[in-house]
Amino acid sequence: MERAENGRLTLAQMMTSLRSVDDECWGRYLFSRDILRDRIPPDRRDEMIAKSIRCGEEYARRILVETNARSVSGIPPFFGLRVHFSDEPATEKRVLFANFTPPDDITIMNQPMEKYDRLLASLPREEVSVLPAGAEIRDLLLGHELYHFTEERYRNEIYTRTEKIRLWKIFRFQNESTIRALGEIAAMAFARTLARVSYFPALLDVLLLFCYNKDYSRSIYQNIMRIHAAQKDSRG
Repeated sequence: MERAENGRLTLAQMMTSLRSVDDECWGRYLFSRDILRDRIPPDRRDEMIAKSIRCGEEYARRILVETNARSVSGIPPFFGLRVHFSDEPATEKRVLFANFTPPDDITIMNQPMEKYDRLLASLPREEVSVLPAGAEIRDLLLGHELYHFTEERYRNEIYTRTEKIRLWKIFRFQNESTIRALGEIAAMAFARTLARVSYFPALLDVLLLFCYNKDYSRSIYQNIMRIHAAQKDSRG
């Protein structure tokens, strides 16, 4: 395996550690990026995380039964979804992997996968064996966006749309909001179920961003592992 760079972990070493992180930790990581996180008590957050994961898994199974698809790529045609592959480059401020635009358009960005494929080609075989194959990642990206389509399709009943928090109330008037992190957590569990992988797909934040900015990728990894350590400490 590739030696650590200046004493820092290699990508393969980080991926090995991240594969051992449990779902609750991944949920806390995704929640930590939500602007509404501080409005929700920690124990309530953990409850929402568990419900979001169950939601994603349940709807993935429903979609597989409904479509009888043998692969993730076989699902979009069943619903008349258009899947585009865009060559639009990433900007310095934002690296987009994929996107769903209602009602029926999914875009997968080519650049992140092209960079990842080149990275795999540059690594020794023993390191490549630890990392997800490009085809697997493409399935996860597509699966993630398929959840957002599913969320829109079942918006009146699906948990990640019906769960809301009150932002303010004045007399009879109030404003409630959905929580973006819940949709992201459920989308990860949904994609994992469709692609039949064992790890939580949020590790792609570290994996694919490594191809753009190694330092930033490592900072995300360190943040996840801090959450993981704090979680273990809280459990005694």
